[in-house]
Amino acid sequence: MCCSIFCRFYWPILQQKIVYEAGVDYPDETWTWEDIETVGAKLTKPDEGVYGYLNQVVRNQSGYYNLMHQAGGYVISEDKTKSGFDTPEAKEAFAFLNRLIEKKISPTVQAQIETDADQWFMSQKVAMTPENSVHVAEYEEVLGEDLGVAPLPKGKVDTSIVHGIGWAMNSKTKNEDLAWELIKSLSNKEGTTVMAETGFATPAHMEISKVWLDSLPNVDLQIFLDALEKAVPYPVSEKTSEWQNIETTEIQGAFLGQKSIDEALEKIAAEMNAILEEEQKD
Repeated sequence: MCCSIFCRFYWPILQQKIVYEAGVDYPDETWTWEDIETVGAKLTKPDEGVYGYLNQVVRNQSGYYNLMHQAGGYVISEDKTKSGFDTPEAKEAFAFLNRLIEKKISPTVQAQIETDADQWFMSQKVAMTPENSVHVAEYEEVLGEDLGVAPLPKGKVDTSIVHGIGWAMNSKTKNEDLAWELIKSLSNKEGTTVMAETGFATPAHMEISKVWLDSLPNVDLQIFLDALEKAVPYPVSEKTSEWQNIETTEIQGAFLGQKSIDEALEKIAAEMNAILEEEQKD
């Protein structure tokens, strides 16, 4: 089997040998949601327990956050005052995710809860999955030449979520000076070069990107860097964890049949908006 990934750190699509064995063309920048459905169906092998695509309902960043923006919507408004979960665009994104499960192109949410996305992919039980750059080195170690990277298929909008790795100091640390020296060492050019050499993540210093690109010569990491041009920031506010807890509970509950998806999205938006309103008062 061969694996392919739609990655953009940025979220490309990771794909595997299954794609080649099925005689399907390698994904490229022309791919859309429709291609995920049509090609994903061809790659699905029910008798072997193999799915064409992992729709990532359990992981927001690599899953529905991308799709909400690709549908022309948003997770949170730019001024941090309004949720985007009750918009027609959000409902379109989740309808797409649900369709992939109904067509058995993707594992169910129950299966995704029981088995981590990384295990689905590395055990070659899914042909393609959206994922970020920090997983590529691990996948390449397991899958070797069977791993491939392609641009994330687009919706109405060609975009994806961008997120970075940062360092923070605990406000209660007893060694503030030492902690600050560590943060400086990890974030300076020398520190980011070491990280880039491992293939773990794209460096904060763009001039060190070449080091990272060369870290995994058999994988086209340039796709992650190219995705930056069209990416949107990871959605946050002052109380991100509060509304994300609601989001996770409601979405997973809906996909487990506890309520309709639209009902879940409306509830997320209502409770998220209340949290955002409180933030404005603080």
